[in-house]
Amino acid sequence: MVFTATLLLYAALSPRVEQRLDPVTGDEPFYMMTAHNILAGRGLDETASWAKADYQQEFYPRLPLPAGWQGWDTYPLVIPPHDSKGTIPPGLYSKHGLGVSLLILPLYALGKRAAIVLFLNLIGALVAANVFLLALEASGKTWIALVVWLAFSFSVPLMPYAYLIFPEIFAALFVVYAFRRIRAPVNNGWQTAGIGVGIALLPWLHARFVPIALALCAYWFWQHFWQARRLLWISALPLLAPTISAAALLDFYFYFYGTFLPNAQDHGGTSDMPGFLNGSAGLLLDQQWGLLIAAPAYVLALAAALAAARSAVWGPGTGAARWAAGVVVPYLALIAGYSVWWGEWCPPAR
Repeated sequence: MVFTATLLLYAALSPRVEQRLDPVTGDEPFYMMTAHNILAGRGLDETASWAKADYQQEFYPRLPLPAGWQGWDTYPLVIPPHDSKGTIPPGLYSKHGLGVSLLILPLYALGKRAAIVLFLNLIGALVAANVFLLALEASGKTWIALVVWLAFSFSVPLMPYAYLIFPEIFAALFVVYAFRRIRAPVNNGWQTAGIGVGIALLPWLHARFVPIALALCAYWFWQHFWQARRLLWISALPLLAPTISAAALLDFYFYFYGTFLPNAQDHGGTSDMPGFLNGSAGLLLDQQWGLLIAAPAYVLALAAALAAARSAVWGPGTGAARWAAGVVVPYLALIAGYSVWWGEWCPPAR
């Protein structure tokens, strides 16, 4: 019921959101261009697609704008590619993670942006359902789970992400589902596979999700691996799938950049300690980008986190609060220490 109600509301608002946020902005057109380039049979080299400005025919408004236009008042008629720097193979390659473009590719083929947004609505509704279930499993009280669902699913940042082509909505689903199922004492084969695939896909969305993927792998190993009673391949899948994914990603980096690390030239770098402290405060309190300014309900999440840290007991067994912190805190530290913490990698910036 939570999933259905969320999906219906998100989908009901989709035409209005698409109309007002037309054309796509930020990094959205670059994910769409990669999907278009692959479907056009050009692989990952986007030289021809950008040379022909295919976005103007594929998903940009036709000029002159029609009467009653309700999209952006102004927008760039020509957008430069977000090309990756220092690539070894000749050509033009996107600096953005490949995962989002691959996930939206079938929807782009079916109906371009409209189909993609409905898919994002579906992903957002799955996130909402998992948020509800996590709150229910942690508290044991349905009314608490309903309040958490309503407060977080229909506010910033989750609800806006259900309409925007960015990695965050996919990452939210993979992280919350994996954490929920790892936390559970028993998982069937499909649930175990879901844990492994979700963790494995995280680094392909963006390299900044690597710390979360590593923390979830460690949580699985600690919680389940040695106590597994079923076939070894089933019990090891959450570790096997990320291992295969990591090997493929390292090979991807080495092929394009000659290094096993993400390409540092494509991002802004990290701050010094004063910059880190500034970013840590800004993520919560900045007038324009601060989470607590845009979504005050998260004050309650901070209060709950403090209570969980004090008790160090959350749900079945002990130590789940520590593992939650182990998943969340390194990622927050990475974002706060980024020199452009208010944008690019920053969820509140969206």
